[in-house]
Amino acid sequence: MTAINILKQRDAVVNTVTLVIDTTGLAGKSIPILAAWTGVVGYSGTGASPTAALVINGSNVQQVTVNNSQDSCIPLTGSASFIASGGVDSITVSVGYSAPSTGTPVLFSRTLWAMAAKR
Repeated sequence: MTAINILKQRDAVVNTVTLVIDTTGLAGKSIPILAAWTGVVGYSGTGASPTAALVINGSNVQQVTVNNSQDSCIPLTGSASFIASGGVDSITVSVGYSAPSTGTPVLFSRTLWAMAAKR
């Protein structure tokens, strides 16, 4: 399943950040991106299985589903690399969230951060 399909299956893309990176002098070099997200889910129903997916530059780097848990913390971390153009590169990091179940799981809070490491 592609990262695009994973995000389309989610009820919502809940966080997005775009890194704009000056790669002057680094053309052809691999630049790593590290990202992390934490979401807090709460609901009163049963049988819920909320899912979150972390996508970096179009690649699904981690997906977590919490099975039948009423209050949960969903942590995601991952990394991906891209090849520097030697100009200004824009890399998008997104998180998709879905909670298709009874009890209407609610995403109470969430935090996304991302960074690039130029060498």
